[in-house]
Amino acid sequence: MKETNIAVLDGLNVVKNYNHPQFGEIRVYAESVDEPWFCLADVCSALGIANNRNVKNRLDAEDVRQMDTPTNGGVQSMTYISESGLYDTALRSDSPKAKPFRKWVTSELLPSIRRHGGYMVANDADTDEDLMARALIVAQKAIERRDRRIEEQKRMLLAQGEAIKEKDKAIEELLVKTSYTDQILASKTTVTTTQVAQDYGMSARAFNILLRNYGIQHKVSGQWILYARYLRQGYVQSETITLEKTDKVVMHTRWTQKGRLFLYNELKSHGTLPLIEQN
Repeated sequence: MKETNIAVLDGLNVVKNYNHPQFGEIRVYAESVDEPWFCLADVCSALGIANNRNVKNRLDAEDVRQMDTPTNGGVQSMTYISESGLYDTALRSDSPKAKPFRKWVTSELLPSIRRHGGYMVANDADTDEDLMARALIVAQKAIERRDRRIEEQKRMLLAQGEAIKEKDKAIEELLVKTSYTDQILASKTTVTTTQVAQDYGMSARAFNILLRNYGIQHKVSGQWILYARYLRQGYVQSETITLEKTDKVVMHTRWTQKGRLFLYNELKSHGTLPLIEQN
């Protein structure tokens, strides 16, 4: 089989001509070396198919598109088919040309495009220097595409690395927060306001004032009392204490673990965190 032309895919969205002594000219539109589109009129001519429209109508819409193509009569909109559409057309054809056409496309044309970025064939008048120059052009384009792919892969890996760091940070913060709530849930006893306040690095006096400012409690007859909406939630328990020396009886409030968890969520909503969660 004598091959008579050279074509190089040197960029995106370029129509290139591929000539074959048996099948004639096949125009290929290359969005990339992995996505060639073939001129339907040329494919039908190569296979001896007279009615291009029947072939076009039979193919899936995603396998057909119109593209502006330079011709002897000027730029014209022509129908191109995808690689999948090309196989479909060739496989359905009963032409004796179909089998050698498929073999040429699958064994020579497409592998060469994907490997080198072009389909390089020789002309009888070409010298060794001509062929070497053309081969170098094809190789250079392939190297440039490879370098672009490598740079893109580097950018993707860098982005993935940053995403992993962010996830690790989020997991670390979640573990810290979980450790504090675990401490609460692990305890079954009640605790004093002083003990809860220590978790936040505060005195009991400052903590009580903070809860007042957040609308959680108020003072009645010298004792801190939860507002009515919280009274029946099981957040606190009261115990009677007799003060030494004076024998004075006072009510003393202790927080349940449910109440301690309530305080954690409520204070957190105001931006107040326990020491264990502070940076």
